[in-house]
Amino acid sequence: MPSSRAIISYWNGSAWVDMNISGTTTTAVRGLTINDHLHAPQTAHIKISNQSSNPFSNTGSNSKGPFTGVLGDFTPIKIRDGSSYRVIFSGVVTTTAEEFDQNQGMILRVEATDYLLELKDNTTKGAYNYRVAVGANLYDSVQNTDSKDTEHEWWNGLVSSRGGLIKSFITQNSKNIDHPGDANSSDSRFVESVQKYKQSFVYKLNSRGVKSVLTHIQNLGAEDPHNAVSAGQEFGYDYYLDGNYQEAPSSAEKPQAYFNYFKRGTRPATQPATYGLSIDLPSPDTSSSGGFSTTGQRHLMTSHDITRPKSEIFTGVVLTHVETNIAPNGDTIASSKDSMFELVGVHTVTNGSSFVCTGKNIGGDVAGTDSAEYLKVALTTLTATTTGLTEKTFTVASTAGMYVGQVLETTQSSGSGATEFLTVDSITSSTEVELNRGHDIAPHDVTSATVASPHSSGQTLYARDVARIQYLSDTGTVGASDTAYILLSDIDKNILENDHIWQTGTDSLVWVGQTTTGSNFKLRSRVRNTMGVNRNLNMTVGAESSGDALREKIVAKLQRQTTTQVRADIGTYDSPHFYIDNSPSGVSGTNANLANPYVMTLSSSVNPQSYGLHAGMVVMKLDSNSQPTSTYGYIKEVTSTTVSSYMTGSISASDTLRYYVPVRAGDIVKVRNDLSNLNINMLVTKIKYSEDNGVSSSNYSLVGAETAREGGHEKKNFAAAMADSMSEEVNLPIASPLTQDPNISTDLEFATNGAGKVKWNGSAGSTASGKLYIGDKKYDIAADSTDDATYGLNGDMNADGRLYYVYYIKGESNLRTIQASSYASTVTTGDPEDYKIIAECKYSSGEALFTMRVQVKNFVPNVLEGFATISNNTMTAALSKKGIQPWTSNISFEATGTSGEYNKIKFGQTGSIGSNATLSFSDDDTEAIAHSATGTSSLGNSSSVAAGKVTLAAGTNYIYKSVGDSASSTLVITNDYTDVYKDDRVLLCMVKVASSDDGSDSPSMFPFTGNEATISAGVISAGAITSDTIQANAITAAKITANAVTADKINANAVTAAKLEANLTVSNTIRTASSGARVEITSNGIQVLNAPGSMGSVIRFDDTDGDKFG
Repeated sequence: MPSSRAIISYWNGSAWVDMNISGTTTTAVRGLTINDHLHAPQTAHIKISNQSSNPFSNTGSNSKGPFTGVLGDFTPIKIRDGSSYRVIFSGVVTTTAEEFDQNQGMILRVEATDYLLELKDNTTKGAYNYRVAVGANLYDSVQNTDSKDTEHEWWNGLVSSRGGLIKSFITQNSKNIDHPGDANSSDSRFVESVQKYKQSFVYKLNSRGVKSVLTHIQNLGAEDPHNAVSAGQEFGYDYYLDGNYQEAPSSAEKPQAYFNYFKRGTRPATQPATYGLSIDLPSPDTSSSGGFSTTGQRHLMTSHDITRPKSEIFTGVVLTHVETNIAPNGDTIASSKDSMFELVGVHTVTNGSSFVCTGKNIGGDVAGTDSAEYLKVALTTLTATTTGLTEKTFTVASTAGMYVGQVLETTQSSGSGATEFLTVDSITSSTEVELNRGHDIAPHDVTSATVASPHSSGQTLYARDVARIQYLSDTGTVGASDTAYILLSDIDKNILENDHIWQTGTDSLVWVGQTTTGSNFKLRSRVRNTMGVNRNLNMTVGAESSGDALREKIVAKLQRQTTTQVRADIGTYDSPHFYIDNSPSGVSGTNANLANPYVMTLSSSVNPQSYGLHAGMVVMKLDSNSQPTSTYGYIKEVTSTTVSSYMTGSISASDTLRYYVPVRAGDIVKVRNDLSNLNINMLVTKIKYSEDNGVSSSNYSLVGAETAREGGHEKKNFAAAMADSMSEEVNLPIASPLTQDPNISTDLEFATNGAGKVKWNGSAGSTASGKLYIGDKKYDIAADSTDDATYGLNGDMNADGRLYYVYYIKGESNLRTIQASSYASTVTTGDPEDYKIIAECKYSSGEALFTMRVQVKNFVPNVLEGFATISNNTMTAALSKKGIQPWTSNISFEATGTSGEYNKIKFGQTGSIGSNATLSFSDDDTEAIAHSATGTSSLGNSSSVAAGKVTLAAGTNYIYKSVGDSASSTLVITNDYTDVYKDDRVLLCMVKVASSDDGSDSPSMFPFTGNEATISAGVISAGAITSDTIQANAITAAKITANAVTADKINANAVTAAKLEANLTVSNTIRTASSGARVEITSNGIQVLNAPGSMGSVIRFDDTDGDKFG
């Protein structure tokens, strides 16, 4: 239909300038196409008259068109409707081209895009992750002023909902788009999420969720729930930008575009036939006197193409996702997994809220505890009693639905009520089956086998492990006439086409939780049965790690693509809008400025919000012929009874005002076409509005949308499908989580600290911090031990042999210690992929044991139980520390040889005491030993060194050498024997020194060198050496110092005849006294000398009895 041409304006830096024909107020627009796509940037293609005033001028500056060079890169522009002044496009220039048209002359072609362009063209590569926390407010979002955790690579600000994530994405990626920010929205254009995520998790961006920011927003919106947790659930929010203009009289207003976010099926209203736009093919109900009855809310359908495509129907989803589990060794294992899901309708739900799935993993670990529980189906009943415990033949009501190898379950209806698992061995008839009894089937949610039990007629036989329950759309009351939706996964492949098990309606079998046996339901519908085909949609996700987030994503997708859709491409002559007229019952306000606008109270109890009126839309004064005037304004605020606006002219309660509501992609309209039997609400997925040669037209692409579960997406051409496919790429195969990163190492030095404790520190000392290296990053880790009160056990490890883990949480500066059996539950309280086990340890008598789980530097990384890890006779000397290896030395410890030096020694090489000695080990290594004349002033224990002699302190002196890593050639002296017995020291000699000079001229030395032994009289007890202990002929005259043996040195009666050698050669005189009366024996014979004057017998012979003879 004829239209007033659109008006295009560009921003010159301080004001909007209309692009009009030179010297006139006529718009220069010669053609216009605006494309509005669901979830995509709005685009405009404009043809502008650019006629030169003097094309034959000799200079370019005079011959060029008036708009040549005016529109630069990303120059802001806006386009207004020529009659209503509605802003129908606001964005930036992306392309300009000048051309000459035979009919229209010089033309400037302009392409422009709204500010969703920024979100579409930017990806999340390198972006910080978001932390989803169920404790945050529904409306919380991350602001650019929030702090970041550079180690975790996440924002410290928290979000709890998809709406909060969307606001965060916009804040971090555009300064040209406005939204409520980190606050609860008071603007009806942005509807906050009504439900939080059910689990806390980290929304991954850089590692797994690398895709367009706008794709993230689209995916989040599509799965955002409409209702509270217990209500029947629908999903999906839609969005677009509006220009956000509010000051019609001002040419200098350049606002940020506003992000509209709203529940699908609610714009402009849930009942478009009453409160929105209807597009009708003429019918008796819409015609009068042979003409179509056009109203502000009804447009004429001028063309139509209606289809019911079957290619968009899917019976299930195959999801490629990241599944995180805790391995038996404690490591977090993240792997890519394909899981198949089906959405089924159910009724007669009992205790639906008790099913175990919310807050659990999709799969893995223990079903019903760590992951979603399995279901069993009441398959049949026993019709005969079995009393024998080995009886295999069971009579049942029906064997329908059974297959060989199927796992069944039944529970005694009387007696002990024992449960028995059985497997189908063979099916002998329609009522008889052979079963293996008390079978150890190792089911997903049972840890022990069952035993055979007697069973009674009437007991129910269940088919076990038929599927997992992942999601229930309504946890409230769902009766026999109600419908809820359940998401199933891990369906037993043997029953996929089993008609008996998949019975629906009143014939449905009862499906029961295997973990929560008091919860059950019946099937209402299954798309796979209804359609008669199996057709799965492939989906890949990476950003979400929460099981619940994945479930809701799948349900949102299947709700829209498991029903037959109606698509329509229809045309009208009207621009995409509708309006209502109303004379206000009252007008207040001064209209002096935006802060003091007119406030119009609508008459006839009209609620402007019911028609979808929002800020930024146009209200216009009509003349007496109900035609638009130049008095208009942009709406500032809308309540249930009033509209406020800063107008370009005056209004009063006697005026009629027209309120314009634009129709955008994401809105719903009512469509009636009796020729195609179509009379339904439909979702707008695309609008193409065109102006050319004074005629306007609108083409709508629509999809059936009777409920929010219906209505899918824009119909895609090949290029669009390819673009979406590329934008959905999320970097699978996945990036390894911290726990699987092979490039982790540390320079922390771990050591045992008694039987129940392990400690660690940096190389600089016991209190020094060390480093943990993860890829190209390094983190400071404080010195600590397993018994730390804050991060550890606050005491020793238990002595019963239980295992402990020393682990790291990404971003912390302390290692933590925990009992291994408690580690998995601790990990799941945070992001499992940010945990890494550094070492495992346990109590051991003597010294605690530990094993490192990361690469280590500069120290031996493990303390192990030798008997558990080393075979007999395989330990070589080279594996032992020097202090515990066998050794020998050529060192000699000697007395000084100087009289009176009872407390001095010297040492050096045997045979060359002034030379250095050598210590030799069994691994063929050697170390030098400095001799005692090396100039050292003291060797310890109050010793002193001078002139090559070492003066020792009284008492026992232990002389040792430090060996191995701490080797020193200088010997050390100590009086504490515990100093010696360490694995880096070797005891060479013990020296006993008298407290005072004992005349020995030497201390007692006990060397351990293997080449000599030295003792002195000072350490020999009196009477310790007897004649019996002296070797014959060992002591000769040459060995005895002259005059050393005197009478006072010999005990009485110690020397007897028996002690004298028989072959004694007498070469000297033997006398009984040196003078006086005596007997002398010489070589000449025996001479008896008596004192002069002595009387009595001189020589007498007696026998042994004392009798004289001879």
